[in-house]
Amino acid sequence: MRSFFLTLLVLSSILAVVKAIKFDLPAVTQDHVFQGTKCLSQYVPRDTMVLVTVNVGEGYNQRVELEILDDTDSRNVYLKKPNVKGELRNGFTTKVDGEVMVCFTNILDDGFKEGSQYKRSIELHFGVGAEADDFKKIANAEKLTPLELELRKLETVVKEIVDEMNYLKAREAKLRDTNGKVTI
Repeated sequence: MRSFFLTLLVLSSILAVVKAIKFDLPAVTQDHVFQGTKCLSQYVPRDTMVLVTVNVGEGYNQRVELEILDDTDSRNVYLKKPNVKGELRNGFTTKVDGEVMVCFTNILDDGFKEGSQYKRSIELHFGVGAEADDFKKIANAEKLTPLELELRKLETVVKEIVDEMNYLKAREAKLRDTNGKVTI
């Protein structure tokens, strides 16, 4: 029993690691917008809370456009924002299973030519499920002790694992039934 809690504690510590990426986004002219668009994606199950935090650095005569969408045929657009400056946080719940893409484009103002001096620093944090919950706000609202807060985080992570296992179980059953119908 003690090893189970130790394993659970180690697992939660690994899952609690912050996932972020920072990169420089070169600026392009209006003519090269499609070549200058950079997208990052992550698979997210349906009905899952996602929190995207973007921090855009300074850059003169440039504007960063941000679009968050999924890769389904219907292309659900969760956010489309022109001229992003500073920090932007956006939370949403996914509508379908699939890749959620965060796309950036850094466009130069008219009259400027592309060059290595034109770039913007982009920092992206992509929180999914339990990572998207603001546990500090929950702890303050419910007056939780640090131990109770950690247990709440573990409860959320375990619920996500159970949901994923149920999804995989249903998918396996569906594939098994399909295989049984196809096999002669």
